Amino acid sequence: MYLSRLRSVCAQFGRRKARPYPILILLLLWVSLLSGCHKQVPTEPIAVIEGHEGAVMSLDLSVDAKWLLSCGGDGGIRLWDIHTNQEVRHFTGHVEAVRDAAFSPDASRIVSAGMDRTIRIWDTFSAQELMRMEGHEAGVYAVAFLPDGRRVVSCGADETVRCWDLATGSEIWRFGNALLGFGTIYDLAVTPDGKAVLAGCANKTVLMLDALRGKKLGEFAGHSVGVLCVRVSPDGAKAISSGSGKEIFLWDIASGQGRKLKNKHIGTIHALAYSGDGNRILSGSFDRTIRLMRADGGGEIESFKNGESEVYSVEFGPDGQRAFVGDYDGVISIWALSV
Repeated sequence: MYLSRLRSVCAQFGRRKARPYPILILLLLWVSLLSGCHKQVPTEPIAVIEGHEGAVMSLDLSVDAKWLLSCGGDGGIRLWDIHTNQEVRHFTGHVEAVRDAAFSPDASRIVSAGMDRTIRIWDTFSAQELMRMEGHEAGVYAVAFLPDGRRVVSCGADETVRCWDLATGSEIWRFGNALLGFGTIYDLAVTPDGKAVLAGCANKTVLMLDALRGKKLGEFAGHSVGVLCVRVSPDGAKAISSGSGKEIFLWDIASGQGRKLKNKHIGTIHALAYSGDGNRILSGSFDRTIRLMRADGGGEIESFKNGESEVYSVEFGPDGQRAFVGDYDGVISIWALSV
């Protein structure tokens, strides 16, 4: 782009026989280049949502793109109308921080993971608690519904991944213990076909389990420190992971092969999200920045500075033109994105 613009401007001046103002010509050339190629990056969010009194640990968008779900260090779970940015419902019951919350496939229920060692199922419309599962021996870090809506998986500081039957509330299978050496299991994601669960572990690996029986299918290694976040692409072919090593890895799920993606974060990368078409990635860091990148590793598209607050969670808006960002101060900010 710069070269073609330079040639065009030079050609215009080259047709003139006299060049009495070389300094002026250079100045005009410089202004032309800047005005045509400089991109204005937003310095402020387009909207801010407030309500949490602690860090916003997790964000999830409903399948019908009407609601945004958030949870946090204040022990609360909140449902927001994304068109008005107003709170619709507040779910209370956990007695410690809620590390994760997610919608069921049809958005009629919500599952939450608490540091109080409980997993809870809620009715989205009434905000009533429907079921409580207990069994983890330490705080629960992440939860997710399987695509059939009849099971959920969880993981936590007791170094286990567990699967639960929502008809009975009983544990179906359990993988892991302190003797296996995976350490705290910080995050998990389910493939769209419901066949596999990927989990980010303190021992620097991404663990892949059979979702039906909990058997180990593979282990992806490459991170230099613990893995804090794992996300699966919409088509189920790829996965991304990040952690306190300021690294983002892109994995081929079928082969287990991975490569480190270039990124400009200088702090722990606590949050990742795929766009709906799978072509872009959002990352959020304790360095207080949000970065939009090409999912194929093609590089950064743009970045934003989230004031003076560390970023704990990110999510794409339904149109892919907005980013929802949850931070340490309990604020959800909304940013306009390049498409």
